[in-house]
Amino acid sequence: MGYYMDLVDSNFWIKKENEEKALNAIKEAVADGRVNSWINKEFVEKANDLQDAFLACRWDIEKYDDNNGYGDLYFDGEKLGNDYEFFCAIAPYVGNNCYVQIRGEDGEMWRWVFRDGKCHEIYPTIIWD
Repeated sequence: MGYYMDLVDSNFWIKKENEEKALNAIKEAVADGRVNSWINKEFVEKANDLQDAFLACRWDIEKYDDNNGYGDLYFDGEKLGNDYEFFCAIAPYVGNNCYVQIRGEDGEMWRWVFRDGKCHEIYPTIIWD
């Protein structure tokens, strides 16, 4: 069982100077059990860079060509796991006002929004005219 989800849109980046901190935050979140669903714990523990750690947690993040950081997220999974907790763990190192927009199998939509070093889960208000 599980709840299927898809990445709909994102505006996401981590500066190069925060790479090591974000990598350590992911490893710590996995080690203490905050992030444990649908991931490859062994690969996270052995990850030498941010891209490898993201992939082990079912997210693919691209390194910018100018080597100035990371962005352009892709979801490499099927079901919702501890993804919110994953993003909360790295929130202090994510650019302000970045977001990850998700759609669930039942059409529910939400965003994980990054503001002032924290990750917030928000839901849209739909207004019918």
